[in-house]
Amino acid sequence: MIWRIIGVLVLAALIVTGYLWIKDWKEHRLQIEYRRYAGAITETSVAAELYRNKKDSFPVVRDSILRKYNVTAKEMLDFKERFKDDPEEWAVFWKYVTDMTDSSVKWWQEELKKKPEISADSVKVEIQSDSI
Repeated sequence: MIWRIIGVLVLAALIVTGYLWIKDWKEHRLQIEYRRYAGAITETSVAAELYRNKKDSFPVVRDSILRKYNVTAKEMLDFKERFKDDPEEWAVFWKYVTDMTDSSVKWWQEELKKKPEISADSVKVEIQSDSI
């Protein structure tokens, strides 16, 4: 009788542990997928802004970004369609996108602060000193 109780308890513990492990594994896989698509969307958005006036160059850059993340344009559309009936999960995904975009913007702002700025006055002074 005691062995049955111990066996049932061990079996229940194994079932609970397996359930929790599978749940964590699925959540981890979902986060990896979200990061992949969010990265592709973030970089494509930045590239669209950078190449706004160079319409011929943007498709090349976009395709290289999609290759980097191993995603096709069709897969991006299919990924979007998956959330059509689940707006809460779509909001969770867009949180990833906004976090990545914010961190990219902050990084670029820091990089721009590092570069010395050339003012119009310093350029005039250099030109005037060269002509003398």
